[in-house]
Amino acid sequence: MNEAGANQRMFENRLIDALSKSHPAVNAVVLYGTAIVCLVLARDTIAAAPAMTLGLALACWLGWTFAEYLIHRHAFHHEPTTPLGREIHRILHGHHHDHPGDHERLMMPLGVSLPILAAIGFGVAW
Repeated sequence: MNEAGANQRMFENRLIDALSKSHPAVNAVVLYGTAIVCLVLARDTIAAAPAMTLGLALACWLGWTFAEYLIHRHAFHHEPTTPLGREIHRILHGHHHDHPGDHERLMMPLGVSLPILAAIGFGVAW
């Protein structure tokens, strides 16, 4: 076993276990890369209304931070009472507390975060 439970299996199925991992650098490259692409695509709007763009960016950043806090506080630290609820909680956040040294599971894997990012992107673009 590695330090502080690092790289502990979460699922018996090797494919599902592999898909539950995400190196923080991969998430950073994908998410910041997406932000850069959005900024490039919006360059005309940014140039035409820089104050509005800055205000919207600040509002989005604060909104995202608040949403993350609420999700973490109320969903991830909710104490489920049913066996299914406890298993879902273990998968979504419990492993993080049981094995804090598992650095491959510090962030939501791309298989979960990309659909959320796409839904937000389509919602904003619509």
